[in-house]
Amino acid sequence: MPGYDPFVRGPFPVGVGTIQSLDRARNRSFPCEIWYPAAAPQHQGQDLAPETQDVFTVPPGDTPRRQTAVRNTAAHAGTYPAIVFSHHSGGHRRAATFLCTHLSSHGYIVAALDHSEVSAPELRGREGESAEQKAARMQAVIASRVPDARFLLDRLLNDTTSDSRPDPERIGIVGHSFGGWAALAVPETDSRFRAIVALAPGGASNPKPGILPVTLTFAWGRDVPVLYLVGRTT
Repeated sequence: MPGYDPFVRGPFPVGVGTIQSLDRARNRSFPCEIWYPAAAPQHQGQDLAPETQDVFTVPPGDTPRRQTAVRNTAAHAGTYPAIVFSHHSGGHRRAATFLCTHLSSHGYIVAALDHSEVSAPELRGREGESAEQKAARMQAVIASRVPDARFLLDRLLNDTTSDSRPDPERIGIVGHSFGGWAALAVPETDSRFRAIVALAPGGASNPKPGILPVTLTFAWGRDVPVLYLVGRTT
């Protein structure tokens, strides 16, 4: 695309909203964050101005933080490619607001939720937990990650309340660490995801102690464009 620079913020102001969404099949309720191109020109620059930027807190410190988005502002009407973001193990839906707001400024709808190990009380660690109980809980956490991402995409595609609509033919997923593994695992069971960005993805054929024992088959049954951002220590 002529003149396109992915490192420069895009032309759209960014709006953000939070919804609570119930997965009835698993009886789990998830807080979800959705970033979207905001209406312009009336909101132009408001996402960059400190006095109008969204302020939020992240447990356990509850330290106020800012993101380059305006909360609950009007959407810019249209159909846009959509991105699901999957956070690291035990993380938070706003863990990568710098990335989610940047993508949205380039004309993407971006959605993230607090994954099951954060949202579902039965998956949180307990004092006095035995090694067997912890191992069983970790397997349940692993088994929840891909369904979480698929549920979030369902919720995004079925939303009829916003003037900005996701394009079902242009869906991607971005994940970091455990979320990076999830991004690579999702295509095994869901063909709607057409592109992947895996940021330092977790997983190994021979996991080390203390690391989530996650593996991948890459049995996608089709070609999917993937960007890996990884590193190693020497």
